[in-house]
Amino acid sequence: MKHINSQLYRIFQQLPKLASALSDSLAGKLFLYLKLVYFSVSRKKFLKNRSLKFNLKYNNKKFDLNIQNNSDIAVLVEIFVLNEYSWKIPFEVSSVLDLGAHWGDTALYYSLTNPDSKIFSFEPMPTIYKRLTDVVSQFPNISTYNAALSNRDGEISFYFSENTLGNSVMERNKGQSSITVPAVTIDGIREKTGIQKFDLVKFDIEGSEKFLFEYPNLSGFARSLIGEIHLDLMPLSLEEIKESLNGFEVEFKRLKAHRYIVTAIEKTTD
Repeated sequence: MKHINSQLYRIFQQLPKLASALSDSLAGKLFLYLKLVYFSVSRKKFLKNRSLKFNLKYNNKKFDLNIQNNSDIAVLVEIFVLNEYSWKIPFEVSSVLDLGAHWGDTALYYSLTNPDSKIFSFEPMPTIYKRLTDVVSQFPNISTYNAALSNRDGEISFYFSENTLGNSVMERNKGQSSITVPAVTIDGIREKTGIQKFDLVKFDIEGSEKFLFEYPNLSGFARSLIGEIHLDLMPLSLEEIKESLNGFEVEFKRLKAHRYIVTAIEKTTD
């Protein structure tokens, strides 16, 4: 019964809103909705490993996206319906650092909403990184890097599971499968991108944000930050994170136990 209710909620609540957000005409919204319903149902039942190309439009900008599974749809709902990364920043955003780029979902959003900005997306998992490069190839303002944030440059163990959204340099379970991936520090990111201080740093890196908050001069690296905090995956408390953000105006939104979304913007002096 829970599974059925979840499917009905997706079909009659989430998908109409997603179709409305990613199309601009009544006919286009209806067509996109029906296509999303077909995809959602068929990939649940008999076409699990088949992607489908969608022609989408957001902020008056057209783009194509090969959606692979219902997890992709859930991510799109978070970004374009629930507006998880929508945040009014009181200055022009010309540079965005996208840590934990996954397959490019937030990179797409920032490119569509800030078409004149330069976006630098970092994703460690080789298979997902390949998809990232394919997805963002139609956006010339997005640059991609195959690396995980760390406290040292070089290589690091990267743990993965069936749900790619949980991939991390933090081991969740003993004996969890892992591979070795390139690692980069904040200073290494500065060197690779040529940006010393980013207008916006977005992060969703499953506990690796500890390397961000442990950086001794975070206010010299970012004018604003938005991302998910995983207190259950790293040895930092909320108070320690607040202390590392003492040069920012900070707001925490609790998602569930030990999980928060934080927004932080540098304090201005009059």
